[in-house]
Amino acid sequence: MYSIIRQIKSNLNYEGLVNNLFVLMLLVFLTLVGWKFIDPDYGWRFKTGEYILQNGIPTTDIYTYTMPSFPWVDHAWPQDVVMYLTHTLLGEGVQSSLWALVAIAALLISTNIYTKLAKNNITLFKNIPGIKLSTANYVANIFLLLGFLSLLNYFGVRVQVATWLMFAVFISLLLNRKLWLRFRKFTPLYFLVWAILHGGFASGLAAYFVYFVFRTFRIKKIDHIDLLFFVVSILATLLNPYGISLWREVWSSVSDSQIGSRIQEWRPFIFSPTWPTSFLMGISSIFIFIYRRSFKLEEIALFLFFFAQAMLSTRHVPLWVMVAIPLGTKALYMLYKESLKYKHGKERFILFYKIMLGLVYFIFVSELVYKGLVVVKADEGSFYPKQAVEYLIEADYEGRMFSSYGWGGYLIWKYPEKKVYIDGRMPSWKWSADIPEETNSAAEDFFNLLEGKGDLKNEIEKYEIKTVLWSSGRKNTFWNIVGDRLKILTGFESEDQYIITEELEELGWEKVYEDSTAVIYRI
Repeated sequence: MYSIIRQIKSNLNYEGLVNNLFVLMLLVFLTLVGWKFIDPDYGWRFKTGEYILQNGIPTTDIYTYTMPSFPWVDHAWPQDVVMYLTHTLLGEGVQSSLWALVAIAALLISTNIYTKLAKNNITLFKNIPGIKLSTANYVANIFLLLGFLSLLNYFGVRVQVATWLMFAVFISLLLNRKLWLRFRKFTPLYFLVWAILHGGFASGLAAYFVYFVFRTFRIKKIDHIDLLFFVVSILATLLNPYGISLWREVWSSVSDSQIGSRIQEWRPFIFSPTWPTSFLMGISSIFIFIYRRSFKLEEIALFLFFFAQAMLSTRHVPLWVMVAIPLGTKALYMLYKESLKYKHGKERFILFYKIMLGLVYFIFVSELVYKGLVVVKADEGSFYPKQAVEYLIEADYEGRMFSSYGWGGYLIWKYPEKKVYIDGRMPSWKWSADIPEETNSAAEDFFNLLEGKGDLKNEIEKYEIKTVLWSSGRKNTFWNIVGDRLKILTGFESEDQYIITEELEELGWEKVYEDSTAVIYRI
């Protein structure tokens, strides 16, 4: 008896050790990714955190010369402060690990939503007793593995990661009726905190709305308490420093019909698909469709709603993942239970799962190796004009500078002496102020220039631009070429691409600097 107990303890310790080491590996990998790959918005958020500590929360644009009067709403200002403090006091590596912890927490919460399934003890390999089919056994959970790889493609030290965690927690409440009945009275406070942390609170309210409407339809009865807390939650979001203007900021992005064709992370998933996410979409959709009658209507509605959101914009893929992992896992266990009804059904199910697990392991290892090689080679100067900025600081040119949308945040951070034309805050900024020395939409003007519809000479004269910092050129890799052709075929881009540097040379501008990343022109 003692030997049996000791063996059980050994197995449990082994399983726990493997899980802990696996989570640690994921954490370390995310940390390295967040450390080496700087998010385009990181720079202006870092500087905003510094500004808030010195001057308070900004209410107008403080970084550009094109829209300085615009009523800017910084929908994640507390995170800006945290970014600045963690970077300054702890360093980039520790900062990245903190963001990685938040992402991992969101992933594990989504994985263990159905606690009954977490307690399952189906041994997959006789010679490895610690590897079991259980949501709590991370190394054998295909949905966790694919979910991690899906999040990996969107991870960084960026404010969206906070919404991943807030959304995962909220979905865990919606999918567990007992927990929901206990904690729903706190939802207004929850959404107040969320609204202060990040504008992604709107996705949580969307989930709440979908859940309420389809549950009402299913039970044919209105839960007035749920309705009350939903309304109060919306009102609670108004108790932020910007008031109702926060909703204006959210609506401007949601309602912008052009943002999906102009900004990479807002583009439809079809233009930047990844194998892990595509595979997760496939298997979760198949399993859920097969066992659709075993799901509640509101669960199916949540899955389909956020699936549609993910397809329309890659930015929403992580939120769909938080829904797909628990629902896909639940469907898988329904398949297991059905297999028990047949002779040798369990053995066939385990064989099927082993094959699927092997395929997922192949994708998992391949993606980590590929991403690892990219991380090793990653360098700030490969993505951003590091050397060019150093040249500009030393040259100390007079006059305003014009640069690209994707480099705006970096320039605000590294070259704060010069205001920028545009940066990552502004893709949906539009108003009708008609201030002569400003513009009603810097994004509209900028992307019109890129598409050859604008007047570069007029922009240069209007803002007295003397320096242009631009990209040296895009690398013609196989996937870049394929993606470009797909965009042309679908009408997202034109066959004849307008090139700003060519017009600059026609206008008599002189190239004063060039490296593998950036080029500088002066007039």
